[in-house]
Amino acid sequence: MIEEVLGKLGFDWKVALANLVNFLVIYYLLRNVVFKKLGNAIKERQERIKQGLDDAEKAKQSLLDASQRKEELIKEAYQNSQEIIGNAKEERNKIVAHASEEADKEAAKIRQHALHEADMILKKADEDLTEKAATLVLSGVEKVLKENMTQGVNEKYIKSILK
Repeated sequence: MIEEVLGKLGFDWKVALANLVNFLVIYYLLRNVVFKKLGNAIKERQERIKQGLDDAEKAKQSLLDASQRKEELIKEAYQNSQEIIGNAKEERNKIVAHASEEADKEAAKIRQHALHEADMILKKADEDLTEKAATLVLSGVEKVLKENMTQGVNEKYIKSILK
């Protein structure tokens, strides 16, 4: 009876059974072949996305670390440059002080040499003056001695000398 009612409605159990078998075969093929490959592809894609996100996070952290390290290096370089500048200034001051001391010593040597030269010139001038004075005195004595010294001439020379 159910078969007759279903037959009148156009239901054939043989076609339905064939459809069920076809459905199960297609379901089995889809599940084991297509859905498995598709699931593996989706899973692999999710893993790559997760790996990419992890790598991006690591890169972000590395960038932050590099930025901090850069700032530390800049500060360290600035401190080193300030230290180098300070050392250079100290060295410059030492060199200037040393050069000043050397210049003072050299100036003292030059003054001492100049004083010595002046003393030598004065001694030489004194010797020349003494020698010329002696020559003049001798010349004068010779002239006086060449003349006949009389009482009047003698008094005349004495007066001229005393003036």
